[in-house]
Amino acid sequence: MDMKGKTRKELDRALKKEEILGAALKLFLSKGIKETKLEEIAESVYLTKPTIYYYFKSKDDIIEALVSKGWRRLLEVAKSYYNLDDPYNSFFNIVQHQMELYRTNYDLLKFLFLASNQVSEFDSKGEIKEWAMHKRELMDMYEKLLVKLVGDEDRVYLIQKAIGGIVHGILNLGRPPQEKDFENAMDFLKRIIE
Repeated sequence: MDMKGKTRKELDRALKKEEILGAALKLFLSKGIKETKLEEIAESVYLTKPTIYYYFKSKDDIIEALVSKGWRRLLEVAKSYYNLDDPYNSFFNIVQHQMELYRTNYDLLKFLFLASNQVSEFDSKGEIKEWAMHKRELMDMYEKLLVKLVGDEDRVYLIQKAIGGIVHGILNLGRPPQEKDFENAMDFLKRIIE
């Protein structure tokens, strides 16, 4: 969250929004997305339900904000290490640093993969949402790197599926991932790419 050039009121609002998102995230993960009520989110941060509407239009708006935050972080990491001229190192640097993100932002990324199939990539006008563009850009970066690495489109597809399986496996261990989980994942990816 960039706070440069913001007024005190804007800072307070941004901080309160982050507090609401953090509380909502905990409730969504513990109770489930559908089962969590907006009133419960409000109560968990000592606000009333009408006050929540000052920060978010609806529970769906909170879900969208969390999904957007997760995809934005994953894309930022990928952009930092993306280099099509060095696909091998680029690919594994992205994977390694995204795995570190899984460790440091476990709850957010676990929620991201749980919620991504429950929210539409398109708004009511049929336009693609910003978070969905981040997701597509990230997937496109991976695909371009993998095409350079393995060439064969069928293998690229299988490797992409393997990456998805690894990510879901790491995020569904029932505990935050540990270094050994990441080492095993990296070893597996190296074997299937080489």
